[in-house]
Amino acid sequence: MRRVLLLLSVVLFLTISILLPGNSVDGQAIRKARAERHTREAEAVQLLSWAAARQKAVAFVSTLTTAQKVTIITGNSTTPRNCAGTISPVKTFPGLCFADGPMGIRIAHNVTAFPTAIHTATTWDRDLWYQRGDAMGAEFFGKGVNVFMGPNINMARVPHGGRNWEGFGADPYLVGEAVYQTIKGVQDNRVMVNVKHLVANEQETSRSSANSVIDDRTMHEIYMWPFIKSVQAGAASFMCAFNLVNGTYACENKRIMNDIMRKENGFQGFICTDWGAIHSTDTSANAGLDMSLPSPSFFSLTNINKVLGGTLSQATFDKMVANVLTPYYMLGQDQNWPRVTMRYSGDYSGAVTSPFVDVTADHDILARKIAADGTVLLRNVNKQLPLNPNAGLKIAVLGTDSVQRS
Repeated sequence: MRRVLLLLSVVLFLTISILLPGNSVDGQAIRKARAERHTREAEAVQLLSWAAARQKAVAFVSTLTTAQKVTIITGNSTTPRNCAGTISPVKTFPGLCFADGPMGIRIAHNVTAFPTAIHTATTWDRDLWYQRGDAMGAEFFGKGVNVFMGPNINMARVPHGGRNWEGFGADPYLVGEAVYQTIKGVQDNRVMVNVKHLVANEQETSRSSANSVIDDRTMHEIYMWPFIKSVQAGAASFMCAFNLVNGTYACENKRIMNDIMRKENGFQGFICTDWGAIHSTDTSANAGLDMSLPSPSFFSLTNINKVLGGTLSQATFDKMVANVLTPYYMLGQDQNWPRVTMRYSGDYSGAVTSPFVDVTADHDILARKIAADGTVLLRNVNKQLPLNPNAGLKIAVLGTDSVQRS
């Protein structure tokens, strides 16, 4: 039985590799056109390598006080600047605006609602994955958002998970390929991705107390593989999850953040918490956590001062701040960045307005194509599908379009 399953897995892997286009004539033309556009837009912007950006970040950190450093690694929930999460300004650093979500900018006017990631994955088209990321990145940039909180690349292990639609499915190879192209597209617009949720956040039920027990091989080959592909794509940042991994909270899990992400795979950006998923000060920092969102919590100035120079070294603390600033400089966000022109609020009724900056461009055409290409219709040729019209079977048609309108 195991041999059969292994054979099927190999066949699926090879089939996916063959079916994924990525090199079609139309795809090449689209990529060339978009690359030329990005080149024109970046002419006045100096993009840096990871190494050069790190050097610039370290130099800036050396000029800061402890309080200023804390400001850069902690969210400010009292002055949100119309963003889901905010890092306040320090000296010449203007701060960061974080925004969801998985289908484009969430709770904002004049933006596109793109097809879900799970639907986008079913197009089996690398070019469309890139184009969707590129279009989403353009909209986040146009609204002045520094950090796109996504993509979500958890493995949909629980079929009835309420957020499975946010991710690209349950196959690690497919998810890895899709997130790679998505990251390339988003960050070609100089917008940072914040890939989530690191790692094994496979259910919403009891997500703050659930313990995901995973052996090392399974961790690397399934759950961590899309995150590893994200590092290879140049991801600016990651969001650690609420849950525990092998008995340790993900946001203070050294094995995950420092060992696998940084030492094994060379990740150079920052790792922030999911909302309130921090449980300690020095333990979290020493394990590889860089930022607490949406508020300081355990990374407050008071808490940092209690451990700084003792169980938390000055070098580790300074590196946390540099980790945040490095992708900021790498993507040239310190140059010609638009002001924030969107609002977030607990008021979901739409009563809160924002300046009229329409960033949708022609993205409705792309959204329509993804929606069409991701739809699979089956024809029951020679009655190969076990559908007997006389057996009393029922077919469910779901979604908003299933409602008959007059």
